Amino acid sequence: MWYGEICIGSPSKSCFNVGFDTGSSDTWVPAVSLPKTSPYDLSRFDPGSSSSYKQTGEDFKITYADGSEASGISGEDTLTWTSFGLTIPGQKFGLVDSLEQSMQCGETDGMLGLAFSSLAYNHHPTPFENLSPSLQYPMFSFYLDDEPDSNNSELFLGGVNQKYYEDCLTWHSLGHFSLADGTPFEGFWDVQLTSVAVNSDELLTTAGVALVDSGSSYLVVPLADAGTIANKFDATCVNLNDDNTNIVVVECTNADGFKFALVDCATRQTSPNLDIFIEGINYPLSADDLFVEAEGSIPNTNKQCFLAMINAGTTSNMYVLGDTFMRKYYTAFDHKLKKVGFARKSKNGERQSPICALDKYLVEDLNRGSVFLTVLLSLLSIGVLGSGAIGARKYFLKRRGCGCVWTGETARNSSTAGVAFSRLGESLGDNV
Repeated sequence: MWYGEICIGSPSKSCFNVGFDTGSSDTWVPAVSLPKTSPYDLSRFDPGSSSSYKQTGEDFKITYADGSEASGISGEDTLTWTSFGLTIPGQKFGLVDSLEQSMQCGETDGMLGLAFSSLAYNHHPTPFENLSPSLQYPMFSFYLDDEPDSNNSELFLGGVNQKYYEDCLTWHSLGHFSLADGTPFEGFWDVQLTSVAVNSDELLTTAGVALVDSGSSYLVVPLADAGTIANKFDATCVNLNDDNTNIVVVECTNADGFKFALVDCATRQTSPNLDIFIEGINYPLSADDLFVEAEGSIPNTNKQCFLAMINAGTTSNMYVLGDTFMRKYYTAFDHKLKKVGFARKSKNGERQSPICALDKYLVEDLNRGSVFLTVLLSLLSIGVLGSGAIGARKYFLKRRGCGCVWTGETARNSSTAGVAFSRLGESLGDNV
């Protein structure tokens, strides 16, 4: 999970670190009424401290695909996207007074959803949707750095930053997701998978829909495909014992799935690619992209890496392209034209290929723009007024420290799919 700061309220502001999540559409922060049961000192919002706060009379609840929930009431206030220097008056957000323990994870206080408002619990416009009329280009893009403790990752509003990718973006249309009854639903950043393969062996057994989700640490893969992929990488699939202190080996293709697919770290150079085809375009992931080294020693095995892949269980036939994918490919989200663009990430943020003429309309000047944007970030605070008034802005992200780790005593998998069920609930059926 990648996060940054927002502030809520006026004239007094309360500031929060929030995860930027393209798999959900709700923005929420802890309320002052949230019980202090977490070992982390979460920031909390006190409505009484802001003269611009308004009650909406609505409740609030969001359920994520890993089963975690946040609930409370809905409110309205001025939101400041701090490092962008942008102020959004009248932003609706959730004030959470009930929060799953697994979501209270130190670096982040809440979430800022970047999917479409049709997915939101109360269907209120997201912060980005409220900004869109004032952006020159209503899009945002992500560059995710590979280094675990790096602060060089970037969320770019209003265009793309060509220094962080090579060649041109390849664009893919949205609109492939359907509810269980076959009704089309537009709310996710969804793309069409046409093939998933290892060594040219076709593995895709589902309808071929993938969500692009910055809120998921890894790939989320339907049960049948996950087992086959694990076998292709000679993985040992395991579950955890009742107190999460030891592993239990299971068949990778068993009907109940598995928790982790353990692999030998030494085989990363000889292992095949996982080829992900979106509308016929191949986006390969190498073993370097897929192998994650455990932070502690995993007992009773010499396999001390695991695949950056989460088994979606028996209720989902959909892929989720999380940070494992987005760290390999620069990703742009065009809100107006409803499409997602991917390009091979540049090495160390140093573009080697010529500037792409097809993408140049999205950012006026690559070399001068970076300096210009930095000045904007430090000097301006612009309200959402007028149309097309705000140029591109960049924002450096931090990486949330919660993930899939073995601490030496217990295993924890606290960062699964950030995709939100919202009020769709059971109507999503087998598609989630």
